[in-house]
Amino acid sequence: MIGRPGLRHSRASGNCRYNAEPTPSDPCRNLYSAATTRLLDRAAEVFIDHGYATLTMAQLGELCGLQRRALYYHFHSKEDMFRAVLRVRNAHYQALADRVAAQALERDDSIEQVIGHWLDTRYGEFRRRLLVSPHAAELNTMAFAVGLDIMLDVARETNLKLQTLIAALVAQKRLRLRPGMTAERAAQMISDAARGVNQARPAIPADELAARYYAITEALLFGCALR
Repeated sequence: MIGRPGLRHSRASGNCRYNAEPTPSDPCRNLYSAATTRLLDRAAEVFIDHGYATLTMAQLGELCGLQRRALYYHFHSKEDMFRAVLRVRNAHYQALADRVAAQALERDDSIEQVIGHWLDTRYGEFRRRLLVSPHAAELNTMAFAVGLDIMLDVARETNLKLQTLIAALVAQKRLRLRPGMTAERAAQMISDAARGVNQARPAIPADELAARYYAITEALLFGCALR
């Protein structure tokens, strides 16, 4: 009876509800053991604190609390480890955003709040952590230099998740799209705008990110000008 991934059908109410559980297409699901995931969580903090270019595998091991040989058991190179960090961090914030959106729907928050909360959790949580680092620009560049394929996969999955959320709002009759507009197109526009916020130069201050995500959501869904 399920027509779209991420939507649950409630026979009692006849409404479709947003499902925060990972969909089968999640690119980062179940890739690493719990121990390796904990190691990658530590490695993420090491890269934020020390950058990418000057770190060696020996330094990574020491800062993560492992001998160099033990680190090589998990990852063949610094690039390999950095790519893995990209996967698990994006998976973490995607799952967290889905739970936040589900909670917002349960609270009957406004549409702008539901999607704004989702965007701010999906993107803003990590960017606020990253922006306090003197290595933020370097790490952003390296993410696309050594992990472009991962970033593209993550972008596609993020668009699908947002599309599913918008479709759920439409199914619940809380959002009505104009003729010719689809949940897929709306999700793509909002995602593109959010990534514009993320990549803005100079970087948008950390304490302004949430307001920007809410603003683009409201502008794209309800317009900001009269014909």
